[in-house]
Amino acid sequence: LTLSNSTTGDTQTITLGWIDGMADDGRMFVKKIGNPSVFTIDAAFQGFLPKAPSDFREPHLFSKNVIDITGIHYKDSKKEFHLALDDSLGWTLTDPAFDDTDQATVNTYIAWLARFKAIEFVEAGEMVDLGNETISMTFDFSDGSPSTTIAMGGLVPDTDPPLFYARQD
Repeated sequence: LTLSNSTTGDTQTITLGWIDGMADDGRMFVKKIGNPSVFTIDAAFQGFLPKAPSDFREPHLFSKNVIDITGIHYKDSKKEFHLALDDSLGWTLTDPAFDDTDQATVNTYIAWLARFKAIEFVEAGEMVDLGNETISMTFDFSDGSPSTTIAMGGLVPDTDPPLFYARQD
């Protein structure tokens, strides 16, 4: 394992050994490259090591700051609506227009969306489209950044429990 300081360019490499089964609390052997000493660390460290490069990918379906959302446009095969954030009224349904938008429901939905994570990343060539039942949600932002669309589609074949394809554009 090599760690680098991007400012100074300094690096430090350690090698990790097997778990010390003789220790009561379970420890791993560690040695710094360039130092003859060997020491032990808590074996729980092993759980923090990446299993694959995808461990460092952003798993959240929505990865922007929810505070900056000013509009949500939802569309599926049967319905379409638009929510806009008004400075004095809060969230309002503008298309179709209603004057009694439930603020708690909209805020709960946005909070849920911010926590929602991908289960698995699909290889680029594996998914051609999202399937027939595509749902799209486009988000507008107050910070001037471009709109972001989240699209959800058909079932991923042979998954139990069922998984659905999704992407953020």
